[in-house]
Amino acid sequence: MQLPDGRTLGFAEYGRSDDYPLIFIHGFPTSRPETLGIDEIVLRQRIRVITPDRNGFGLTTFDPKHTILQWPHDIQSLGQDLGLSRFAILGGSGGGPFALACADRLSPDMLSAVGIMTGAGPWEAGTHYMASLYRASAKMADRWPIDGRSMALVICSSAPVALLDAEESLVFTLWSSANRQTPSQD
Repeated sequence: MQLPDGRTLGFAEYGRSDDYPLIFIHGFPTSRPETLGIDEIVLRQRIRVITPDRNGFGLTTFDPKHTILQWPHDIQSLGQDLGLSRFAILGGSGGGPFALACADRLSPDMLSAVGIMTGAGPWEAGTHYMASLYRASAKMADRWPIDGRSMALVICSSAPVALLDAEESLVFTLWSSANRQTPSQD
């Protein structure tokens, strides 16, 4: 979709259009394919998952001046474009700070819930606690020019991360905490 400032915002959707909307904000170094493989879960739980690519990831235009606190404007535009009046947000790993920015900047009338799943700390804390794949990805992203960085992100995000039972429980908890009717358990 085209954002009001002219940038492109890439996103993927899973589930049915009339199910409860959950915007999932991907971590680093992935993009919208992070939520591949969740169709069965979201259909069963009656959740519509929308996963936008963050600034410079996947299909979303890179703007070096775009900050975390500007991300909520992109989410608000996405919600309006999709006709969503109310939705929940879940930030995974490096998407956690972006979820918090949405909690701070978006109207409570728009947000039913905000959650963080395996939140990541600030980059200033260093990468010594990260898995070796993520440490290597962080080094590539810092040192490669934008075209190389984009290629590294595509390569790293080509292995989809599926939501497992523990995460399904987290999504279900977030969904039901929004005071919605409890989805049926199969």
